[in-house]
Amino acid sequence: EVDHLFILNELGTNLRENDQDLALEYLFEAEKIAIVQSDHKAESKSKENISWIYYRRGQWQRSFEYAEAAYGLALESLSFLEAARVLNNMGALYYEQQNYEMAILKFKEAYNLSLKYGDLYTQIRSLNNVAFNFTQLRELDSAMTYAVKSIEANEKAGSPFLTSFAFRVIADIYFEKNQLDSAIGLYKKSLGFAEKQGSLIFKAGLYHRIGSTYLRQGKLNQAELILKKGILLSLENKLVDELQKTYKVLAEVYEAKGDIRAAYGELSKYLTLNDSLRSKEIKNRLSLLQGMFENDLKESEVELLKAQNETQATRLEFVNRTVWVISISGLLILGLVIWLFYLNKKTWNQNRDLAQKSKELEEINQTKNKLFSIIGHDLRGPVGQVKSIVDLLIKG
Repeated sequence: EVDHLFILNELGTNLRENDQDLALEYLFEAEKIAIVQSDHKAESKSKENISWIYYRRGQWQRSFEYAEAAYGLALESLSFLEAARVLNNMGALYYEQQNYEMAILKFKEAYNLSLKYGDLYTQIRSLNNVAFNFTQLRELDSAMTYAVKSIEANEKAGSPFLTSFAFRVIADIYFEKNQLDSAIGLYKKSLGFAEKQGSLIFKAGLYHRIGSTYLRQGKLNQAELILKKGILLSLENKLVDELQKTYKVLAEVYEAKGDIRAAYGELSKYLTLNDSLRSKEIKNRLSLLQGMFENDLKESEVELLKAQNETQATRLEFVNRTVWVISISGLLILGLVIWLFYLNKKTWNQNRDLAQKSKELEEINQTKNKLFSIIGHDLRGPVGQVKSIVDLLIKG
């Protein structure tokens, strides 16, 4: 059963870019089994993959809900590699909000986690995403730095999809700098890797990029040919976002050729799809914003409760400490009072003994004086007589 759960998650991971319906079938089954088995790590993995598929389909709020749940489960099960992968999903959602700085922050967090715990695939994916978001900010030198770093790291991993992504980012940079020969070379190289991986979305995105580059170079027939391939691929696989971008570039090609009727036809298709997509995108963006706001609100409430609990705990600790200090001080004072009482009692006893001895001494002195008075009285007569005899003898 454990092997079955592992296989389902792996199938979902490998199919999520190529066959999303089949991938979801495997992943929903994996999610159910993981919940029954209380396997939080496996549940986190299935939810992360489901989140990514919903992201690819433009269902950003559902993607966010699954990503949030997956991240919590990953942290609970101490699966930091899975947490890093979920952070990439969250970064992608911030990208859709056009909050590129926050997206870069999330991707860098994912990179640091995957670097620490040795997940080379997620390292490369994170580097690519950082590079791509820097291109949206027109910080092309930073974008190039991270894209090159991704390619160097991918020499060990050998993932066609990640290599394709990195080459596409660098080609986008060359396109922005109007270095068109370099751009077209890398777009084609990226397309080769995407075909090996079988990533239809990526191929469709590369077709309209190559078409745009040919248009700038003035190679209008080549541009028309590659763009029609892109339209066919997008129609067959319902890749609406890539389809509307391809219609727009093809309209520009026909305009450059002077075929205004054809240009108008492609532009009309573009505007129809674009209006529908923008309306859906705005709705999804608002829904995602609401979900993120509610999540931030919950986190703020949790932080507030934590702060209140910490404050209460600090107060309780202070009260306990004060009680201890007062108790110890009371015991010390009580001990001091007892000691002083004992010392005072001892002094009182000594004074009482001294008073008794003084009284006895006084009585002895009185007895002595009486004795000497009696002796002096009794001896006075005989001594006087002897003195008289001695005086007569001296005279005589």
